Amino acid sequence: CFAAFNAELGFVSEAYPTRESLSVYGQATYNVQDNMRYIFGMRYTEDSFSSDVTNFFGLQKYLIEDEIDEKTGKFAVEYDVDGDTMVYASYTKGFKPGGSNLTFGYPVDDEQNFGAQPAPQLIYPLFKSEIIDAFELGLKTDLMDGRMRANVSAFMYDYENLQFQSTDPDVYRGGVANIPESEMSGVELELIGILSDSLSMDLRISTLDTEITADYEALDNIKSELYFFGEEPQRYALRENIKGNRLAKSPEFTANFGLQYNGELKSGVPLRATAEVIHRGDFQQRVFNSPFVDQVDSYTVVNLTTSIEISDTAGVDFMILNASDKDGVNSAMTDVFGVAGTGIELIPPRQFILRVRKSY
Repeated sequence: CFAAFNAELGFVSEAYPTRESLSVYGQATYNVQDNMRYIFGMRYTEDSFSSDVTNFFGLQKYLIEDEIDEKTGKFAVEYDVDGDTMVYASYTKGFKPGGSNLTFGYPVDDEQNFGAQPAPQLIYPLFKSEIIDAFELGLKTDLMDGRMRANVSAFMYDYENLQFQSTDPDVYRGGVANIPESEMSGVELELIGILSDSLSMDLRISTLDTEITADYEALDNIKSELYFFGEEPQRYALRENIKGNRLAKSPEFTANFGLQYNGELKSGVPLRATAEVIHRGDFQQRVFNSPFVDQVDSYTVVNLTTSIEISDTAGVDFMILNASDKDGVNSAMTDVFGVAGTGIELIPPRQFILRVRKSY
C-alpha cells in the first residue's frame, strides 16, 4: 500500500484463526392422519472461535475471541390432497455464526497513534451471527396421468444482522458488518413433463423481491476512496442510509426452459438433442445500489447439444453454448479493502465444443 515498498512489504497481515463448533440435532415426523404429517426439528449449536491478528508491520496486535450458542429449528405440516397432490407449510429458523475480522476500524482512542484523525468505527473486530426466519407455502402435484410434475412454492425470509462486506472510515480497513433487518420474498415454479414418447420439457421460473427494512448507515468504499490518511472524518461523513435498497446479488427474475428429444438415427444409433434457454435477470452487486457501479444487467442465452451414443460405453457430444453470441455480465465485485476496484466476470462468448466420452 506504500509506493516505496514492494507489495510483500507494503502490507503485512497475519491471522491465526481457530474455530470449534458443536451441535446436537433431532427431527421427528408425527402422522396425524394417513394423509397429514407434522415434522419437528431442533438444533442446538455452540461455537467458539479465536483469532490472533497482527496488522501493518506488527503495529496492531489483537487477540479476538468469542463464544456463540444458538437454538434453531423447523416446523412443517404436509397434507396429501390425493394420491397425486401434496401441499405443505413450513417455518424454519436458521443462523450463520458470527466471527472475527482481519482488519477493522481503529478504536477512537487509538486513532492518532496510527496517524489517523478520530472517526467513529463502522467495522468492528467481531461481527454478529446472521439469523433467518423462513416461511414457505408449497404444492407438489402430478398432472396428465403422471406425465407432468409441478412444484410451486412461495416464500418469505426475514433476516436479522445480515452479514455483508463493508468498509470503515479508517483507510484500508474493510470487513464484515451486519445489516440489522432485511427481507426477501418470492415465488418459484418448476414444471417437468413428458410431451410425447420422444419429447420432454423442463421449465423453472423464479421471482424475487428484496429490501433492507431498517435504518442502517454504511460507507461506500468508492466514494470514500477520494480521501486518504488524516481525512477520516471526511470519509465518515460520506456514510449513507441504505434502508429501502435491494439486497446484493438477488435477481428479480430468472427462468430456464429446456426441451429434450430422444430418438435414433436410421442406423439405429441412439440420438439425443437438447435446446435450453436461460434468462438471468438484473441485480445489484452491492447493497449501495449505485447506478454506475452496482447495476448488473440481465442476459438471455441459448445452448444447443446433440449427443450420439456409439455404444453402451462410448458417445459423442456436440455443443453450441451461447449460440446467439450474447454479451453479458455474470457477476461483479467491488473491493472493500481500500483500492475501490470493481472486477466483472463476463459470460463466455459463443463456444463450439466437441466431446468424446468413454466409460470403463
